[in-house]
Amino acid sequence: NESTGGSTHVVVSAGRNQTIQLPKDEVTLSAFVLPSSQSYKYEWQLISRPTSQDIGNMEGANTYQIKLSHLSAGNYTFEVMVSDTNDKNVFGTSTVNVTVLPPKRNNKPPLAVIKPANSTVQLPNKDTVLDASFSTDDNNNKIVKYEWQALVVPIGYTNTNFPPNPTLQLKDLLPGLYQLNLTV
Repeated sequence: NESTGGSTHVVVSAGRNQTIQLPKDEVTLSAFVLPSSQSYKYEWQLISRPTSQDIGNMEGANTYQIKLSHLSAGNYTFEVMVSDTNDKNVFGTSTVNVTVLPPKRNNKPPLAVIKPANSTVQLPNKDTVLDASFSTDDNNNKIVKYEWQALVVPIGYTNTNFPPNPTLQLKDLLPGLYQLNLTV
C-alpha cells in the first residue's frame, strides 16, 4: 500500500493486453488487487475504442471480471478502478488494451482470362492479338504482372520473347498450332 495525503493506493492489475482475431469477437478481462485480503468495489470503463458504429457490449462492469462481446476490428483501452468497500480513500487503477484484428482473408489466386480463348488466323493474315485485361483478382486488386509463355509453336517460329503486358500482339505467324500460357 502507498499512502499519499490521506489516501492509500492498492496495487491493481487489469491483466495482460489481449489480442483476438475476428470472427472471434469476445474476450474476458480480470482485475487483480494486492492486498487481496480486503473487500473491493470494481468499476470498469471504456477509455478509447475504434471509430466503428458498433461499440460492443460489456457485462460485469462492477465486478472483478468483465466479458466484452460484439467487438469490432481496432484497438480498445479499458480502465478498472478498484476501491475498498469500507474506505473510499483506499483505491487504485489499471488499464488494459484489447486489440481486435480483422478476419484473415482467404486469398485465392487471380484468374487468367484470355480473349479470344481460341483464335484462328488465316493466311495472308499473319498477326493476331490476345487480350488478358479481363483477368481478375478475388480482392478487386489490379493484376500487377502478366507473364506469357509459348508452350507449343511451329518449327522455325522464334518470336517467343513476349512483353509482360495484358495484351499480346503475335506477328509474323507461321502456319501451324500455337499454344500459349498466361500467368497473372
